[in-house]
Amino acid sequence: MPHPITVPRLGWSMEQGTFLGWKKKDGDFVRTGEVLFELEGEKAAQEIESLDSGILRIPPNAPTEGTVVLVGALLGYLVAEGEAIPQPPLPLGEGRGEGVAPAARVPDPHPNPLPRGEGTAHRLQPVASPAARRLARELGINMGSAAGNGGRVTAADVRTLGTAKAAISKARIISSPRARRVAKELGVDWKSLAGSGKSGRIRERDVRAAAKSPGIASGGTRFPITSRRRTIAARMSASRQQTAPVTLTTRADATNLVNLRTQFKTAGGEVIPSYTDILVKLSAAALEQHPHMAAKWEESHLVMPAGIHIGVAVDREEGLIVPVLRDVPSLSLLELAA
Repeated sequence: MPHPITVPRLGWSMEQGTFLGWKKKDGDFVRTGEVLFELEGEKAAQEIESLDSGILRIPPNAPTEGTVVLVGALLGYLVAEGEAIPQPPLPLGEGRGEGVAPAARVPDPHPNPLPRGEGTAHRLQPVASPAARRLARELGINMGSAAGNGGRVTAADVRTLGTAKAAISKARIISSPRARRVAKELGVDWKSLAGSGKSGRIRERDVRAAAKSPGIASGGTRFPITSRRRTIAARMSASRQQTAPVTLTTRADATNLVNLRTQFKTAGGEVIPSYTDILVKLSAAALEQHPHMAAKWEESHLVMPAGIHIGVAVDREEGLIVPVLRDVPSLSLLELAA
């Protein structure tokens, strides 16, 4: 029977990803373990391997390169010689694919399988604070999809996940056929509107109101973004709600800083800390002396973090990313630079 190819989950909190294209062509014979397609999650792009062998069949309405797809979404099929895909085929690129056995997998970095009960797939249940569980119930979020620092889920983690889910929900815009028709006639991008109907449904009056808005004519150019950039945007938005962004500037004598790095270079070790490494270490020491500088707003009170974690902006070809260095005070300068 045909084996459906679905979008795998690359991480605990992943709800969607960006399909980056097939590594095989329609009609190619695919063997188990061969790379089938490439998928980008929140943090990186990964090559997805085939779980089965068969002839690849890519229906005409399959997602194309750059398309955002939901976890569990159907991409295509692996079939035997002379075997046809289901008629009518399952909806491609939509839904969650519950009950559909995937024909692709993410390469497992841990070759030894985790222990399982007979016939039962165990799912880890994260430890969560009472405030986090209460907020999850209010936002309708499944705690199993939340991942916190050190395995403990806080209200901030739930709120961040809620922001990401809201962004995903916004992407699933619904509108009436009449609203779309009127939008086309008036030159209005209905996908950018906030609907006044049930569940945010966009109605004709929403389109006409937008057409009368003075800013609608100027419009602007819209560009698709990757899953990683979408996640960064959601987390930055959540961060601005929880902390007060403040920029302080001053002049300082950096002679000792330069001399310290010169000493490392003269010593000729395998790892030479950069100025950024040194500044991160100094920032961690400053936060230890002034812990309130790292406080955040959460549920009508200030929360002091359990550890000192520092994000360092890194400019890459695909855009600016901010990897987080965990528990910086426990790391030596050479460990930071490694």
